[in-house]
Amino acid sequence: MAHLLHIHIVTYAGNAHTLPYAVTAARRAWTASPITILDDARHPIPPSMQQDLENHPQIQYRPTHWERGGNLRGRTCLRGLLSEYRRSLRETEAPYVLKLDADTLVLNPATLNTLILQGVDYGTHSTLDGPFGGGCILMSSPAVRALDKAVRLCPLVPYAREDKTLNGLAMASGLSMALLDGNTPCTDKPVFFTGIDTRLHDQKDYVARMAANVAVANVGTSKLTGAELLTESYMARALLDKSTTP
Repeated sequence: MAHLLHIHIVTYAGNAHTLPYAVTAARRAWTASPITILDDARHPIPPSMQQDLENHPQIQYRPTHWERGGNLRGRTCLRGLLSEYRRSLRETEAPYVLKLDADTLVLNPATLNTLILQGVDYGTHSTLDGPFGGGCILMSSPAVRALDKAVRLCPLVPYAREDKTLNGLAMASGLSMALLDGNTPCTDKPVFFTGIDTRLHDQKDYVARMAANVAVANVGTSKLTGAELLTESYMARALLDKSTTP
């Protein structure tokens, strides 16, 4: 069966605590789309979680064995990611791939759906770290093939970052691109992507504002704010609860 979108969520032991929420959000956003979990075989998520994923008919759990270079860095890692995307495209014949980090929740898919309808090849967002982010990347099938070729053939700096490298190669390849707004931590207006202050997981007004105005929310911010790691899970749950509660 052909699907419009094949979702990939990249995870490892360090963000397993938010993975179930990322999966739930993605399934709510695209109920019929297949989801592939790309785990790090060197640092895998807990066996019980692996089993739960393997038992789900709409989810494929794949342990990956290529070197990730720390946080998705280096040619080997980029080739590994793109090979997984190409494999999925062959299996499902989907015209698009969506890559998500395991601490990233799609609360409102409208903008991404619009990019797909417009035929955009590559869509990403800005972050605190610069204009190109990697938490949520939309790629067309031609873009995946073009980027796979570019990563194999182009010179790359050692430990090239996934986000900046793929964005730069997408620009150089002449792919149609959409750079979406992000990096607005306390917004009262709609924004595509932003990091969420998980210290405020029990502040109902803040949670409601984020759930209403943020399309794609990153809850993996505890290292930046000094919050306890579990607040990421608390915030993810609060956002999902609010996004379905009037």
